[in-house]
Amino acid sequence: MLSPLFFLLFPLAMYGLHRAFPFRRPADYVEPTYEQMGKYTSWSKISGWLLLLFFALSVYLIGGPLRDYRVQSLQPQGAVVFYVLPDRMYWYMIGWIPVLGLSAFVYTWLTKIYLGVDFNSFITFYNQKVGYNAFKAVIPLCGGFALLGFWLMFCLWNYSIYAYQDKMVVHWFVSTKTKMYTYKQVKKIEFTPETQKQGTEYTVTFDDGEDWNSPTALEDPNAPRDFAFISKQSGLKIDTLKENNR
Repeated sequence: MLSPLFFLLFPLAMYGLHRAFPFRRPADYVEPTYEQMGKYTSWSKISGWLLLLFFALSVYLIGGPLRDYRVQSLQPQGAVVFYVLPDRMYWYMIGWIPVLGLSAFVYTWLTKIYLGVDFNSFITFYNQKVGYNAFKAVIPLCGGFALLGFWLMFCLWNYSIYAYQDKMVVHWFVSTKTKMYTYKQVKKIEFTPETQKQGTEYTVTFDDGEDWNSPTALEDPNAPRDFAFISKQSGLKIDTLKENNR
């Protein structure tokens, strides 16, 4: 069921689009011919399938081959004890964002190719139909969405943790630099048992306030073993938290 908030925000969003990107029909506007309307209708059917194909294929390539390539390039060099990289699911969860933003530009490009000389008349017809300049609106809206997605992909690109005998090397998600911690810089290690609401959680907090929580993008399939190693190297015991302390 749709939230009541949706029925409030949707009209406000449409009003904002009409105000920000008003449509003014050209003085020389001519109604589409029967042949042009047939072409527009055909394109409306074809374009939906093409965009679906573009979206599905792009997200698959991001979460599949691109992710596999990056994981291979992040393989550790040297005597690493363990390392953790983002799960494939997070590549899919983030990958759809830039793809969705680019979809509008791909649609415009494909529309120009398919309609040819009828492209400008189609734009005018479509804008008049929706009541605002939709094709002008996609530039800041979808462009901003695409830029946000690319920034998130940039953050995901280097996100990683490597544990050695004497240090931990971490590239945090929202960071452009790798950070090194000695085990003396580990402030505390916490463990929360599995509950009906959430699964098991392990958390390592460093002295700069940063923390690694095992259920996040850097989900460690060997968390009990690896956090026990951190506990041993740092000399800190693993504190067990109760559910009401979460």
